[in-house]
This record gives sequence, C-alpha cells and structure tokens, in this order.
Amino acid sequence: MRIATRLTAVATAVFLAWSAVNVSAGPLPADPNAIGGADAGRVQPFLGVVGAFSIAANVEYAVFAPGQFDLGPDPSGGTQYVYAYQVYNTGVGANARQISIITEGLSKAADPANPGSLGAGFGAVPGSSTFAGAPPTSTRWDYTGAPLALGTNSTILLFTSPHPPGLQPGSIQGGGLSDTKLLPSPIPEPASFILLAFGAAALLVVRRRMRWV
Repeated sequence: MRIATRLTAVATAVFLAWSAVNVSAGPLPADPNAIGGADAGRVQPFLGVVGAFSIAANVEYAVFAPGQFDLGPDPSGGTQYVYAYQVYNTGVGANARQISIITEGLSKAADPANPGSLGAGFGAVPGSSTFAGAPPTSTRWDYTGAPLALGTNSTILLFTSPHPPGLQPGSIQGGGLSDTKLLPSPIPEPASFILLAFGAAALLVVRRRMRWV
C-alpha cells in the first residue's frame, strides 16, 4: 500500500505540473516585438522525475531582433539579438524540488555577450549570471544561494548575440534532479560556417607546408 500511495502521489504531481504547460504568466509569450509576433506559444515545459522526487518548470522565452527589446534596458544598446527567458517552478507536493541552476546551451561560434537579468519586479534575481567554458558552451544563471521555491519564478534572464536564433539544449537543476529541453539560442548563419570552414582549411594547409620546410 505504501508503494501504491507513493506512486499515486508522484502521478498526481506529474499531472498537475504538465496541466500547467499552457499557463503563461509573464510578458514573453505575448510580446509583439519579439520574433514571431504576439502569442507565439513561447512556453517550454520541463519535468524530471527520479523515484518519488520531481523537478518541474515552465520556461517562457522570446528572442528580440536588434533594437526591438522593449522590456527594459537593452544590454547591447540595440546592436544585437536579445535572448530572454523566465522560469516558473511548477512543482507540486512535498517531493518536488526547488530550482537552483538554469542553463542555456551555446554553439561554438555563438559570440554571446552581456549575461544578466532584469530587475526584481519581474521575479527573483539570480545570484550570478555567467558564461561557462572557453569559448562559452552555455549561459548559466545561479540561484544556489536562494533557490526558486515551488510556485515562484525567476526574473527575466538575458544574454545577447549578433546571431539569429536556432535551438540548443537548456536545463533546470535542483536537489539532485534535472531536465533538459530545446530552447532558442544563437546559431551562426551559413556564411559564418563557410568562413570558419575556409579558416580551418587554410590552417591545415599552413601546417602541412611547415612540415615540409
């Protein structure tokens, strides 16, 4: 009976978390200035379950073309794309975890800049906003000192890039649990990849010539 009760509790928590997928409380999903216009369905549900424990969130997002960011000061001064995310802890029940780390993956040539967030008026401000790796492989917003409790949300989390959006894995983490889903992230245009390919080919030719000198 104890196992059955525990499974029922987990199933109920999972159902309640997923039933909240279409609830958008922040400005990002309906911002008409973002790429795609208003009401573009910019909500990605996250859910990680291990045994009786779970971590769940709705991550709302929007990407703004250069000069179109309208929710606060543009960290790039209007010269780059602004990538914006807001995380809502939708976990339910005693075994649902708080969220301590939020990350968004970056391609090798994403050229990211200005990691940060808007003010507390939009939600909880992270303890730090940084890029991880060299070159950066992800943007990281750290709530370890004050995790996002159940039913609370982050402020709007930001970074910028000169490149338009594609998709890269983003994650939420906390209490030993995590989940990963695809979210918008800068992807260099094909021309950038061509230049990189030519650069790599040129470097290979130079190395081969040096071997014969």
